[in-house]
Parts: sequence; C-alpha cells; structure tokens
Amino acid sequence: MSFISRVCYVLGSLLLLNAGYASYTFNQVAKRVLDHNLELPLDIKIETLVACVIVALGAILSIEASDQVDVYSGALVKPRDQSGLKSIFMGEATGEHEIIGTTPFDHIESNVDFINIIKRREEFAKWEQSIHS
Repeated sequence: MSFISRVCYVLGSLLLLNAGYASYTFNQVAKRVLDHNLELPLDIKIETLVACVIVALGAILSIEASDQVDVYSGALVKPRDQSGLKSIFMGEATGEHEIIGTTPFDHIESNVDFINIIKRREEFAKWEQSIHS
C-alpha cells in the first residue's frame, strides 16, 4: 500500500468520524428542541460525502498487482515481462510452410466454397490423358 493511499484512508476516516460526531451532536440538540422538521445541516452532508470520496480514492490508489499462484502446485508464478508482444520475423514464421510447400491458409483455400471446380476438372483431365498416353 502506497503512502498516498494511507494518507487518504486516515484523512477520510478522520473526516467521517468528525461528520458522525457532528451529526450525533446535532441529533442531541434536535431532541431537546421540539421542532421535528429540523434537517441535517448542509456542511455535515458535504463533509460526509467528501470523506467517502477520499476513502474510495485511497482504496483505488491502494490496488497493486498481486502475485499469481499456480492452481495445481500452489507455487508463486513469476510475472511475465510487461513490455508487450515480441515482434515476429516473417522469415522465421513462414519457414516451415515453405519447406513443406504449403501456406498457413491452406485450410481456408482448400475449403469447398473456394475451390475452382472447372480448373480442377481441367487439371484432372490433363493428368488422366498423361497417364493413358
């Protein structure tokens, strides 16, 4: 927890305690006065809202990244490098496909909807003629 979040917690708690005490004393005075239409003063309402906002700000500022625990072993996992994704070198990425003579998109290109049937029939006819000749 950072220093600023602790200061926000302490300051907000003190303001909230002060607002609570002020509303208690106002309630005690209101009991002695026979007028039941007394409303809580605006400064106490504002002080309560400001205290709640400061405590919420302290809670937000105190959020830190927690250690990750492996589910199976229960050991702490080292955090990954937060620099982002590594760059991809296309020569290394396509090398395997070039060696075996395919492309990474063969599963899409060989889809029935994308096959040129007329071209395939012509290729088959040429192949069949080359075998029988």
